[in-house]
Amino acid sequence: KFFDTTAVDAFAVKMARELVKHAPPSGGAQDARKAAKKRSELDARIAKQVQLFVQTTPLNFYQKAKVGMRLQDELDAAGYDPEVSKALSYEVAKLVALARRRTDA
Repeated sequence: KFFDTTAVDAFAVKMARELVKHAPPSGGAQDARKAAKKRSELDARIAKQVQLFVQTTPLNFYQKAKVGMRLQDELDAAGYDPEVSKALSYEVAKLVALARRRTDA
């Protein structure tokens, strides 16, 4: 069970799809205000999904690290620049690692 990453893999694929949908690798031309608003909304959406995932899925340290590795692989496959996919996956992995499971119901 320690090395079971089924839930982590599914979460990483879901996050990659979300990023591709709302921030495609091509980028696209936008004015600065629209881009900032879109980025802020995407950040909030990702943070919410990470919190929900952590609340519903107990993770050990190996599984937390695997989130970032798997997400980076998915983003690379989707066509993101390697530096961008590395940065995005690091940020999501950091959110997962720092998220707290809520014990209050």
